Amino acid sequence: MKKIKLIFAAAVLLLIPVVAIGGLNKAEKEIVLTKTEAHNGDLVKAGETVDIGGSVEGDLMVAGAQVDVSGEIGGDILSAGVQVDVSGNSQQDIRLAGANIFYSGTTKQNFSAVGANIRLATDSEVAGNAYIGGGNVELRGKI
Repeated sequence: MKKIKLIFAAAVLLLIPVVAIGGLNKAEKEIVLTKTEAHNGDLVKAGETVDIGGSVEGDLMVAGAQVDVSGEIGGDILSAGVQVDVSGNSQQDIRLAGANIFYSGTTKQNFSAVGANIRLATDSEVAGNAYIGGGNVELRGKI
């Protein structure tokens, strides 16, 4: 029970910046940033499905049932969802919360994840520290 409370508290802390900015009040059904698109500045979005294939100059803060980040992110990645897949690269920190998290990207700084099932693929790289809490955790990448 203590472990569940700790995981829940960590997930809430990860979501505070998204809620504070108001990203969850603007939820849409589907959010897509295609591979050919670029967004200048921070990007804050919430929707049923979120697909970020393009580049984001600043921080990326997204929430949704299905979140897929495959683009190049110049700042932090902060994401929460039922299924969170990150194959893109971040120049800064990555913070993820979700039931199922799959990470195969790279980050030049720290990586944090809280979830039921967390998998870091063999091609994933974390240059800084990794903070991971989950029921099932599979670490195959470079930390």
